[in-house]
Amino acid sequence: MLHIRLTPQALTLRFGIFEWDVPVEGMHSCAIDDTSIWRIGGAGIHFSFFKGNYRAMFNFLEYPRVVLTLKQKRGPVCEVAFSTSQPEQVIHVLTR
Repeated sequence: MLHIRLTPQALTLRFGIFEWDVPVEGMHSCAIDDTSIWRIGGAGIHFSFFKGNYRAMFNFLEYPRVVLTLKQKRGPVCEVAFSTSQPEQVIHVLTR
């Protein structure tokens, strides 16, 4: 199960024992991810290059994904993508 917690300060993604925090002020942009699920490699946590950017992904097959571009890399990671049943609402909250 992927737990998504969104506060005015940060977005937190928790998948089992793995957790990833993204401070709101550390986000450069966000959008609905149009990458093919076949390119991603399926459900679960994945790390891969997309268009020259290294991405951390928290995926479920049945939901669309939101991708966040970070202002500064976190290690090699430039982008974080995650599945959600409400991508438009998440983007709306993040871009306020």
